[in-house]
Amino acid sequence: MAAEASANYSPIPTRDEENGANEGRGEAHEDVQNDVQNPPHDAETTNVPIIEISPPPSPPSPPTRVNTDNSDNISVAQTLSQSGTRPVEQPPNHKRYSNLSVWKERIYNSVAPSLHEIMELGYSDHSTSREYRHHKQRNRLLRLTIGEWINTLALCVGYFSILYAYSKKDTISVPQRRVFNALTTGVSLLLGVNLAASLRSYAKLLRWRMLAACYRPLETFDLVMGCDSLMNVIKLLWKAQNQKRKFLPSRTQILCVLWLLVHLAVTILVGIIGLNYNLDTSADYVLTQKGSTSIVDLNSLSTGDYSADLAAVQQWGIRGEVTTPLDQGYDVEEQQSYYSSFEGHTRYYFQDQNADDPDRVIISSRYIESLASCQDYTVSRGQYGNLSYIIYNNGKKDVNQSLPATPGPGGLLFISKLNPTCGDRCVEFHTFQAATSPDSNDNGDGDEDEDEDNFDGDLDDGGVGTYFICNNTVPQVQDDYNKLTSEYLTEDMVGRMLAGAIGWSDNPPTADGKEEYAVYTNSSEMSFPEALGPGDVADLISSFTMGAISFMDNSPAMYRKTVISKEQPIAAQVLNVTWRYAGTILAVIPFIHFCTLVAVILWANKAIIKDDSHLAIAKAYHTLLRELGDRGCLLRGDEIVSVLGNPPVAYGWQASGEYDRAMHVDVFHNLTTRTEKPFAEGWYDGNGKTNGITTSTGTANNTGLRGSFGQRYRDVDAADYF
Repeated sequence: MAAEASANYSPIPTRDEENGANEGRGEAHEDVQNDVQNPPHDAETTNVPIIEISPPPSPPSPPTRVNTDNSDNISVAQTLSQSGTRPVEQPPNHKRYSNLSVWKERIYNSVAPSLHEIMELGYSDHSTSREYRHHKQRNRLLRLTIGEWINTLALCVGYFSILYAYSKKDTISVPQRRVFNALTTGVSLLLGVNLAASLRSYAKLLRWRMLAACYRPLETFDLVMGCDSLMNVIKLLWKAQNQKRKFLPSRTQILCVLWLLVHLAVTILVGIIGLNYNLDTSADYVLTQKGSTSIVDLNSLSTGDYSADLAAVQQWGIRGEVTTPLDQGYDVEEQQSYYSSFEGHTRYYFQDQNADDPDRVIISSRYIESLASCQDYTVSRGQYGNLSYIIYNNGKKDVNQSLPATPGPGGLLFISKLNPTCGDRCVEFHTFQAATSPDSNDNGDGDEDEDEDNFDGDLDDGGVGTYFICNNTVPQVQDDYNKLTSEYLTEDMVGRMLAGAIGWSDNPPTADGKEEYAVYTNSSEMSFPEALGPGDVADLISSFTMGAISFMDNSPAMYRKTVISKEQPIAAQVLNVTWRYAGTILAVIPFIHFCTLVAVILWANKAIIKDDSHLAIAKAYHTLLRELGDRGCLLRGDEIVSVLGNPPVAYGWQASGEYDRAMHVDVFHNLTTRTEKPFAEGWYDGNGKTNGITTSTGTANNTGLRGSFGQRYRDVDAADYF
């Protein structure tokens, strides 16, 4: 090979040879001109015009290069000292460059780590020399890799933002759920693809440093060259065994394990993000759509037996005592609750159910109200509720009022008028609260003074009874937003039944069938530990009615009817995120990526990084593979390794005396040709002689296979030196 390479170069001719050659070429040129200008004339061609033909230009002579004996012994110090010398430039071409093309070229140069020279307008496009500088390549590596890390950071922040935004929603509808699933799936895929692409590009950068670290068998060298594939990394983990210590891993195997763990870590972290959030069914909110809705049918309270219906309404009210009155400023109504002013005005919003799924309940915009008011009068006789009559003063005179029953001390008697005069949906009440007995309520003079301040009564015997005249009205069902149809309305008779609920009972009517009464003793479920005012009694009447309606609406014993509504409740979903783990994972992924980025930049920059194109890599293998010549065009990679004998090879550089001392990078398989030092800064082009440096006599120096280097050749292995 050395002989073939030397045949391509000719010695520099002496001055005499140049003159002789020029004279010879001059005589030949004159002969050609004479032959062209004085062609032989023929009688038949006398009328043909004579055309002068210029002689063809002389072919350019091949460039000559000087090979001296000293060119084989160039030191690194000499190379570095002359690294600033620029190779002889060819004459600039006259191609015009636009500002846009210049900026495009500069942008490309700034992000391509393998481009070791920024092209200039005055420099020839056909120059093969490139300049290598550590800091320039490091800056390009940073610009190349930082963009991928920024993508990872942006995707993690976007993932976090999606989870945070949807976790703050009270309900997530079906379309919103589909958008959420699409966003999270898309971000997860992009994050996984970006991380895989980043690690793949990092492997392409790291391989040149690994290949330059030491000599290794060609089979292992080829696996390192393709280490961007995880399959090749696994093969390399098996092939790069420690030849000296069978039971200890080699450095190459350790790096392979670390690289596989990084891939596994980022893949698992991206995958388990989805395990830290769930779309659960909301227990507090529902969504609505048009469909079959189940609503309470208050008209079903009227069965035709009026007395029995009134007693049933009172029983609903007693069971409704378990309901909870809410202040009117309360945000959301709960089940078995209603709004109250605590002065006689209550409101209940109906809670509709999904006809197919009773567990799906929605608070509708339909409501029903109860409006009660009372006037109080002081009882002067019979105030303890142990007489069949009482005497109270109505502000003008004393009135003797007979009682259908005696409530007893501290008891409460409600008398409901069956024929009220206050309205179609109104009931009038006469209510008597008896005073507690002196024995059970005698706490001294101080208590008597306090009762006197509160009720302005005559406390000679220690108790005060109060007589109230009240009325309660239950208006028609109303809606905050929609106009109601007849299927949502209630009958007036049902309204009266609900308005007088606290005064109905299963006792027979009195006063010639015009009144009904109900007695609530102080020991019953409705106990009254203290004297009541008119507002308290009005609130008691209104709350009793609204408690009955609220309990009916949430009781399976109450009849319901199905209507077609635009507000059919359906299940709503809510996003629950375990932020302790999800947030940690989304922070760890960019951290791992950044640490890998820094390690790649610091370690890979110690070698010249070539372009990833197949042409550039083929150029790196050219010197090694030209030993095959024209043979083996269909050989597989393992067959090429077998034909070449699996020699130890390494990626490195070599000082050269040719082309104005431009250095050379190549794949070396001779231990004496590669410079065993870090890559030197300067201009690189080279002469392509890597299997022994060619001397001026055309012989190859192959002493590297003998002596101490030969011993190293036998012992060298990638597993031992890397």
